[in-house]
Amino acid sequence: MVWGIRLLFLAAALFGAVSAVRRPPGSFFRRWDLRPPTPRRDAGEVIRGWMDQKLDHYDPTSNVTWKQLYFASNTYYKPGGPAFLFISGEGPASASWVQGGQMVDLAEAHGAIAFELEHRYYGDSHPTPDLSTKNLRFLTSEQALADLAYFIQLMNKQFELEDTKWIVFGGSYAGNLAAWMRLKYPHLVHAAVASSAPVLAQTDFTGYFEVVGSVMNASSTQCYDDVKNATQELNKLLQTEEGVQKVTKLFNLCKPIDTNIKNDVYYLQSSYAGMFASTVQYNSYERDDIGALCKEVTDPERGATPLERYVRVNVINTNECLNISFNDIKEFYGNVSWDGYSLLRAWMYQTCTEYGYYQTTDSPNQPFSDGFPLQFYIDQCTVLYGEEFNKNLVDMSVERTNILYGGQHPEVTNVVFVNGGADPWHVLGVLQDLSPSAQAVIIDGFSHCGDMYGIESDEPPQLKKAHEKIAALVKDWLAQ
Repeated sequence: MVWGIRLLFLAAALFGAVSAVRRPPGSFFRRWDLRPPTPRRDAGEVIRGWMDQKLDHYDPTSNVTWKQLYFASNTYYKPGGPAFLFISGEGPASASWVQGGQMVDLAEAHGAIAFELEHRYYGDSHPTPDLSTKNLRFLTSEQALADLAYFIQLMNKQFELEDTKWIVFGGSYAGNLAAWMRLKYPHLVHAAVASSAPVLAQTDFTGYFEVVGSVMNASSTQCYDDVKNATQELNKLLQTEEGVQKVTKLFNLCKPIDTNIKNDVYYLQSSYAGMFASTVQYNSYERDDIGALCKEVTDPERGATPLERYVRVNVINTNECLNISFNDIKEFYGNVSWDGYSLLRAWMYQTCTEYGYYQTTDSPNQPFSDGFPLQFYIDQCTVLYGEEFNKNLVDMSVERTNILYGGQHPEVTNVVFVNGGADPWHVLGVLQDLSPSAQAVIIDGFSHCGDMYGIESDEPPQLKKAHEKIAALVKDWLAQ
């Protein structure tokens, strides 16, 4: 979803240019990366602990364990109060999530003890010696959910919480895990807040860039049209040798692009679409990042043609050439050591074996032409993990995930699904109430995980309404 991957999108450099000094090709991956909240002034001390976790929860004959990182805070805890657990996703855990943000505000209101558990394979939680394909087989949502279950059991004993009601919180991919914890472990988890959770796995996620385009168009029709014209002009230039030379100069490529290598062409186009995708996904409602970007795209002083402006708003460092060699993926993300680009290698594996989530241009209803089709992403799976990681495997994995958890119709109670109306990921989320006890909240104009941060007195009315709804549900759940 996973995220971006800043991830996702996210951090992990969604659109970062690859230079002659061999920076990693970040544009291959789009994941989520949530900005940690600002700790509250009264946040207090945080316990940083490690638990002995089972490597394989589904092999009763295996006793192999590893160390999993967690954080805990009892600053606001009152005896008999509930336990709130922030689920970490496909990035390093941050103690800030038990020191600030919506969950901590609610913890103060209800006298809750607050926890966060880092996801296996991300951050400092290393279950295996390396990230070889063989060792990555223990990286699944099912194992991650079992990690959370065992963690809850351990904390119940360690903090004497056996009769405590647990509520889990998560955003993006971790939002999925929050809802699925309630689905799979209702005897342990009393309720869940699932923010921006793309619970429907989908191989060819065409809806992503459709939303990106619609948000751009709502901000400025000219912005949408200029980007569309720019990508069409780029495609036209790539049809001739003279045009290739012009593209090489315009984009400051390290060497002329070989149009016979389709994945290099897709890589170039994906890199530049990433700026718009990242801006829409993490748009600040208050700053209007989308409006600011569209203003640059349509500003004639930024360039005489739409393509020139399109290139210039993406420039990261004009002193470095751009390397768009698809072959670099093996060199950088084929590194199986924990010292390499482990977050991205791990997340890409999860997309290949569980979710898909490939944000393609296979729909005509977006402005980026046919810049990067599904095969571009399938090829990444194959290059990184082996020939058997092909489209058939991805499709079967996506189907399996939806069978396991129910897609957009999970049979859950005491869950609220929160989505931003301008978030490209909301297309895969729960957008209507499933029942009186499984409700959906849509925050108009907001993007990814906008509800997860601290509750402010001067926040926009639609966010305030969402926070009030979530708070009311938490209060009702705890009264049950």
